[in-house]
Amino acid sequence: MPELAVYSDYIPVPFTKNLLEIKGFFAHGWLEKDRYVNAPYLHHKNLYARLGARWPISLEYGFEHTAIWGGRSPDFGRLNEGLPDYLRVLLATSGERIPNEILNVYGNHLGAQQLRISYRHEQFSLAASWQTVFEDGSGKRMQNIRDGLWGLHLRNKNQKAFLCNINLEFLHTRHQSGPFHDVDGLILGGRDNYFNNSVYRDGWTYHDYIIGSPLISSPALTGVQNRGTINNRVMAWHLGLNGYVIPGLSYRAMVSRSSNYGSYQRAFSHPIKQSSWMLELNYQLPRDWALRTVIAVDHGQLYDSGLSALISIAKSGGF
Repeated sequence: MPELAVYSDYIPVPFTKNLLEIKGFFAHGWLEKDRYVNAPYLHHKNLYARLGARWPISLEYGFEHTAIWGGRSPDFGRLNEGLPDYLRVLLATSGERIPNEILNVYGNHLGAQQLRISYRHEQFSLAASWQTVFEDGSGKRMQNIRDGLWGLHLRNKNQKAFLCNINLEFLHTRHQSGPFHDVDGLILGGRDNYFNNSVYRDGWTYHDYIIGSPLISSPALTGVQNRGTINNRVMAWHLGLNGYVIPGLSYRAMVSRSSNYGSYQRAFSHPIKQSSWMLELNYQLPRDWALRTVIAVDHGQLYDSGLSALISIAKSGGF
């Protein structure tokens, strides 16, 4: 996506003796014209803090805030794009024209919080992370605490070993603050319907591909004529690893296994299983030539099953 951004890597906070560091990101982007709401804007910012970067154990916390806003709607015409509206997007405050946005916020907002703890040893480093997503007030109030992305990452300090990195992740998005929404004023929130929106009906997509987790089904891959995603209630495991078989021959392997439940609004009659595998081999040839081979397999009922292969030869540096 085209965007303009300013960002920083971690910088020490004054008067903390380098124990506390912060970093941030701020961007303005443009989404495509061929959408239900034509040519909206994308706002994205984050802020992270890290404590104890020089210690064996460090702690990192941050939040992400993104929003789709503006553009031309077939239902409401040209949506507000002035400076006051941009400030509403920055601060996630309510709109003034559309009923849903008057009750909630102007634009289609998505947020996430991430907590990460890392341990460094002389021979390896280990990190555990947890990220939760929210789209509305119930998510911010952590009513969807069961949903999130949990991860473990082991990194070998010897990056020429047979096993250099292992990444294990578990994704759960089935709860969504519960199956009921504002029932009799007793249950506030619920049925969060991740990555979808009633005004920006393409939801969190770019050219019909989901922005964010690839395990939330993209409209381009489901073959269903539908705005937004039809499958946002997912439970999935992912494993990735890489290393060297012999000097000069490296590999990368990944496998994902998911159970897909559709959405609260359009539930599948039964959970649909989907698996994906990939193996990549890279062989370093003399004189900066490299041979790369990739084999990938998709198998299941959610997408079309298929086998893909890639063979390439490349040269780096000068001829």
